[in-house]
Amino acid sequence: MKEFKKYYIKTYGCAMNYADSNRIRHVLNNSGLREVFKSKDADLIVLNSCSVRKQAEDKIAGWGIDIDKTKKYILTGCMAVRYNRQDGELDEKYTRKLKEKFSWIDYVVDIKEIGNIPSVLGIKEKEDVEEINYLNIPAKNENEVVVNVPISTGCDFFCSYCIVPFSRGKLLHRKYEDIIYEVKQNLFQGKKLVCLVAQNVNSWEGMRGGKKISFADLLEDVAKIDGDFWVTFISSNPMDFSDEIIKVISEKRKVMRWINIAVQSGSNKILKGMNRRYTVEEFKELMNKIKKEIPDHRLTTDIIVGFPGEDEDDFQKTLSLIKEIEFQMLYIGKYSPREYSVSAKFEDDVSLEEKKRRENVLKDELNKMRDNFHRKFVGKKIKVLVTGGRRGLSYYYHEVLFEKPLSEKKIGTFVEALVIDSTLSGLVAKV
Repeated sequence: MKEFKKYYIKTYGCAMNYADSNRIRHVLNNSGLREVFKSKDADLIVLNSCSVRKQAEDKIAGWGIDIDKTKKYILTGCMAVRYNRQDGELDEKYTRKLKEKFSWIDYVVDIKEIGNIPSVLGIKEKEDVEEINYLNIPAKNENEVVVNVPISTGCDFFCSYCIVPFSRGKLLHRKYEDIIYEVKQNLFQGKKLVCLVAQNVNSWEGMRGGKKISFADLLEDVAKIDGDFWVTFISSNPMDFSDEIIKVISEKRKVMRWINIAVQSGSNKILKGMNRRYTVEEFKELMNKIKKEIPDHRLTTDIIVGFPGEDEDDFQKTLSLIKEIEFQMLYIGKYSPREYSVSAKFEDDVSLEEKKRRENVLKDELNKMRDNFHRKFVGKKIKVLVTGGRRGLSYYYHEVLFEKPLSEKKIGTFVEALVIDSTLSGLVAKV
C-alpha cells in the first residue's frame, strides 16, 4: 500500500466545485496529508472535474498525455459519475467506460462520497455517509477573505443542453441550520464576503422552526447576522427569481448589488429548444422589476452561442437583448453536445467557426457596454473590500486595482477609495 504524504488539488469549473475542493482539503489534511502547490511535489493528485463543456473534459484528458507513474490520481467532480434520469441510480456502464478511457486514473470518487477518500486510499475504514452530508464536511478555505457556502447540490430542471442532473443527481437542499452555522463560523474566522452557491441557488427551500421557508428568507436571515460583511449568491435561473428575492436585495444593504441571471438566448425558439421554461418577454419583465426596485445594480448573465437550430435571426435577437438590458458582463459559452443531455440528439448544425464569430460579436458589444458603465464611476468614492495588496472588490462585484499596494493589514477590511480610472475588466482606485 502506497503511503501518501503530500497532495495537489486541481479544480475546474464553477464556484460549487471550488467549494467542494475546500471540503476535500479538510478531509485530506485531517488524514495527515499536506497540500503542496505544484503537482510535481505531490504523491497524490486530486482532479476535481467539470463537464459542462467538452473543453472542460479535455483538460482532464490532458493530464494523461504525460503521466507520472510515481503518483496516484483521483478523479472526482462532475465527470466522475452519471445518474440515470429514470431511476436516479448510478450508471455503471458510464463508470466502466470512464475507467477504460482514463485508465491512468487510480481512483474515481463520487463528489458526494469525498468524505470516504481516506478509505479509498486505504488510510481509514469506510463510513456510511448520507448523500447530502458531504456538504457538512468542514471547509479548508484557501481564500482568507471570500468564502463560497454551498446550500444545495444537483438540479431537477433538465435544460436540454445541460448534464448537471446526470453528473450531480437530483436536487438536494442543505438544512437551514447547517448553512447558517457555516456562515457564522466563516464570519468568526474573519471572512468578509459570503457567497451562497448552488447549481440553481434560488431554488433552495427548507424549514426554520417548523415553518417552510424560501431562498429569499434564507438570504434575508444571512444578511441579518451581526458583523461587517457582504453577501451575494450564484447561480440564478429566471424561472425562480422571485419578487421576494428582489425585495430582500433592495432592502438589505449587506447584499451586494451584483445580480447574475442566466438568460442563455434572446430567441424564444432557442429558449424552447433549451427547455428553459420562460420567454424573452418574461425575462425582460423580470429585468424591468430589478431595475425599478434596485436602481443601483450591476447585471451580468450567461449566454450560449451556436445552440442547434440557432440561425442568424436568432443570434441577432440575442444581440438585441443584451443591448437593451445593458449587461455589464457576459459569460459566453460555445455550444458543445454533452452525452446524456437531450440536445445531444439534435444536429449540431452551427459550425465552430460561426460559433467563434458570434462569440466575438457579443464580446465586442460587451466591451462597449462595460467601458461606458465603468467610466461612470471615475471621480466617485466607493466602498471596496481589500482582497490582496493591490486588489479588491467593489459593492457591485467590480474588480478593483489599487493605484499603490496597501499594507497586508488592510487585507480583509473595507476601505473608501476614489476611482481614478477604468478599464474593461474593472476600476482603478486610490485609498
